[in-house]
Amino acid sequence: MENAFNLAAAVLLSLGGGAGIVFAASSFLGRVWAQRILQNEQSRMTLEIEEHKNKLGQLASNKQINYHQKLELYKSVSAPLIDLMANITHQEDITSDYMRSFDKQRLHMTAQLALFASSEVFDIFMQLIDYTYDSIESNSFNFNVFRVEILKFLSAVRKDIGIYSDEITYKGHR
Repeated sequence: MENAFNLAAAVLLSLGGGAGIVFAASSFLGRVWAQRILQNEQSRMTLEIEEHKNKLGQLASNKQINYHQKLELYKSVSAPLIDLMANITHQEDITSDYMRSFDKQRLHMTAQLALFASSEVFDIFMQLIDYTYDSIESNSFNFNVFRVEILKFLSAVRKDIGIYSDEITYKGHR
């Protein structure tokens, strides 16, 4: 009987010790496996974050380049108009050679705006040009009307660039 008891104790002890070893090993392997899964997820998330940062940086850079290009476009389009208005308002003679030169510039401005500006800006610019030509041809230029038209154009430009969305109006008395 003592042998049977020793045998039973030895079997239980060996199974219990093995179970303890299996439990300890599975616990250790479970922790290692969980840690590895977390590291893989963290690596994947870090790569995704870097990818999104790069895309955001490219978008910001493209937006800034677009902003500066539009500023340059609108500066170059405005210069011939300013020169023409200075000649008209100072009662200087507008010769046919001057108008031919302005016509070339107008065609260039129209093409540039058609390619790079919003349709709203383009349409308002064309209204401004139509008024300018009509008033020169009929000798009925009115600076107050021109001012309203140019301020509509500049308001549309500001919206297109993204600076402001409000309308510019003249509040003076001259």
